Amino acid sequence: MMLEDLIAQNPALFKKEYNHFYRRGSYLLHQGEPLQSLFFILKGSGIVGCVDEDGGERVLHYFHRGDCAGKAALYRERGNSPIFEGASIVAMTDCLCYKVPLEECVNYAQQHAGVFRYLMEVLGREVGRLEENLMLMRENKTAAVLCRFFQDNAYDQKGVLALDRWFNYEELSRILGIHSVTISRMVRRLMEEGVVAREPHRFLILQPAALESYAAGKQPLHYL
Repeated sequence: MMLEDLIAQNPALFKKEYNHFYRRGSYLLHQGEPLQSLFFILKGSGIVGCVDEDGGERVLHYFHRGDCAGKAALYRERGNSPIFEGASIVAMTDCLCYKVPLEECVNYAQQHAGVFRYLMEVLGREVGRLEENLMLMRENKTAAVLCRFFQDNAYDQKGVLALDRWFNYEELSRILGIHSVTISRMVRRLMEEGVVAREPHRFLILQPAALESYAAGKQPLHYL
């Protein structure tokens, strides 16, 4: 189910006072804070990342329009003690979302099948994406991982399929676990083949079918 449809069908859960706007670079949640809400993303993209014991920054995963940030809490057993997030949730573009209290959302989902199905779909997509990316990396299909990222973040922008450039290659390297030089080469090759085009603030997806073929690992991208 599309998030917009879910919101329209469940006004009792998605209340006006839960609607929030976060500017680019702001934190939806800081590492170490109690995770008490789910963030249903209407617009924008961001990352979930942490600082490890050595002071290094790690990007665990990313979220985009139609996604749900903070969903890690759904994997955990809830009790009387709060759940503390081991990572920060950061807006990499301006983000519009519904910030719904966690317990209210879980209780509501137990009584409303549509919300329950949406949450299960979100969790299933994330687990599936992680498994598929791991498999592609093991098979040395690095380009497929990049193309899947482009697919995940692209959306219709006034009749054009595009994704916002909220990342540079160094940031994308941390997100995908691929060297920034390799990412640069792959993007250059995709542009040479006319699959994508780069504009100042976004990438245009000119050949969605070709991007799908690369993302599925069906066709190799000769970028070396």
